[in-house]
This record gives sequence, C-alpha cells and structure tokens, in this order.
Amino acid sequence: MESELNMNSSTALPTQSECLAHIDYRFMEITIIINHTISGVISFFGIVGNVINIIIFYRQGFKDTVNISLLGLALSDLLSLITSLWVAICWNPLMYYADLPFVPEDVEYMTGSLPHLLCTRITAWITAFVALERCLCIVIPLHVRTIITPFRTAVYIVSTFIVVAIAQAGSFYSSSLQWVFNSARNRTVMSRVVREGSQEIESITYSLNLVSPFGSFIIVVLCTAITAIQLRRKSEWRMKTTMAKSTRKDNEADVMAKEKKVIKLVVMISVIFIVSFLPANVIHIIYCSISSQLRLVLLYIPYLSISFSFIKVLEAFNASISIVLYYVMSSKFRNNFHDMLGIKSTSINGK
Repeated sequence: MESELNMNSSTALPTQSECLAHIDYRFMEITIIINHTISGVISFFGIVGNVINIIIFYRQGFKDTVNISLLGLALSDLLSLITSLWVAICWNPLMYYADLPFVPEDVEYMTGSLPHLLCTRITAWITAFVALERCLCIVIPLHVRTIITPFRTAVYIVSTFIVVAIAQAGSFYSSSLQWVFNSARNRTVMSRVVREGSQEIESITYSLNLVSPFGSFIIVVLCTAITAIQLRRKSEWRMKTTMAKSTRKDNEADVMAKEKKVIKLVVMISVIFIVSFLPANVIHIIYCSISSQLRLVLLYIPYLSISFSFIKVLEAFNASISIVLYYVMSSKFRNNFHDMLGIKSTSINGK
C-alpha cells in the first residue's frame, strides 16, 4: 500500500501548510517515530522467535502438512520482521537527520517498505492456506488427507513465494536507487528515481495489490468462522456421544484431542491475523476510495503516514507472537523447545 503513495516527484504537491492544516507536524513526527521504535523492538524479539520456530519445525520433519505450512509461515514472518527492523532503523532520528550520502526515506522505501510489503503478502496467503486446510479437516475429515498432501503443501508454499514475488516485481522495477545531485545539500546523494514509462507496470501492480490483500483476508475470515462454528457443534456432539458410549477407545480419544488442539491453534493464529490486518485493509479501502483525487490523497498523507506506522506495529506483533502460541498450545512444540535448550520436560508428547 505504501508503494501506491510514493509518487513521481514532479507531481504538483500542496503546500506544507495545507498538508499540515489539521494536524501538528511535531505530533505526527513523534507518533511515527514512536510507532516505528515499538515495531523495531517487537521485530527484534520476533526474529529470534521465528528462527527458533524454523529450527523446531525443521527437526519435526515434513511428513505432517501442518509442520510444512507453519515452517513456511515462520520463514515469511522472519523475512517480514527483518525488513520491519530495517524500516525502524531508518526511521531513527539519528539516521534520519544525519548527513548521510543517501536519502534515508528513499533507501528505506526501496530496501525496507517494498520487501516488507512483499513478505506480508506471502504471510497472508500462507495463513489463508493454513486456515483453509484446518477448515477442510473439520468439514470433510475423511477426504482432506487425499486432497492436501505434504507434497502439495510444499508446492503451494514454494509457489506462494514465487507468485507473490512476481506480482510485486512491478513495484521494484518502477523505481530504482541512483546517485542524484541534491541542490539543497549541494552534493550527490543516493535517491529514489522513478523510471520513465513505468506507469503501465505500476497500474498493473496497483490492481494486483488491490485484489491480493482482500482475497487472502476474506479466505481467512470465512474459513476461521466456519471452523469455529463446526468445531463447537462437533464438540457438543462428541460430548453427547461420549456420555452415551463410555467404552470409546482411549487411543481414538487421544487422536481426536490432538486434532482439536491443532484446530484451536490454527484458529488462534487466524484470529490474531484478522485483528492485526483489519486496520490495514480498512486503510486500504479508504485510500482506494480517494485515490482518484490526487490532491485529496496528498492532503491526507500525514494521517496516512501515522496509520502506516501503526499498521507496522500490528504486522510486527502478528509475525512475532506465533512462538508464544506454539509454546502454550502445542505440547509437542514445547517439548522440542525444551530439548533444544536442554531443559527436561515432564509433559506428555503430543500436539
């Protein structure tokens, strides 16, 4: 979405007083810096957490489709957090106002914001797949293992990285970092330059960016809602069945309990994703509704900038909280985590 707000410098901008007529500039600047600082701190710990996630899921193997999906999710989250941390560093006042041989906001946009947007799109579509898989597990449990196999899951994860990268390639092509003479600083600095004739590519990328976040978000919402409703209904039915047939086999009950824990874990991941990405989608809708009125967009850039900085905090939280969920809700993950740290675990193996 940020790529849509970065426009050619030749565009006739409103005056600074017009842009800041309804908001204090100092307040806007401090708010943005605070939000980026918070997202940077969260990103740092999230990077550590997702490295641990990747190690544990790799050790657990690739026979389980859930492990493959969560490994892919951990990888996309890790890349997202690395770029988020770099964005936070670029927004540090010490760098932002230093006399550097490059324009921090331009370098941050090309090497931070654009890759971060790419990674969050990948995260969204992997989350959508995980939510869909668990939804199918509870709606058509007898057929899901033939539909979603470990091989197909791996193909989907790899394809998601490739397809989303291709879809975002236009944003990377439309502009580049070049050495440009800056008259205000009286020196040559590295700045972002928009390529000539890139408007058509940018319009295609804009259309893809319009569809992609809404598509994955809607899939996650629908699948999570269906899964939660069906899980509650089946839990009530199983409770009645258990009361009527107390001779049910213990191992069957254990399998059902483990499957239920996995479904609850995925539901929690999906709910946090929905809460974290809802503001971004709302801002996206607002922007799309005014995007045809260029002057109106530019006048409200201060508010959009604050919103984007807040969205970065939510995205960093979504990418970082996963290790806590896995540790609390999965005894198998918890045991592997303890083994990795050399801590004796007293819990029973399982999910």
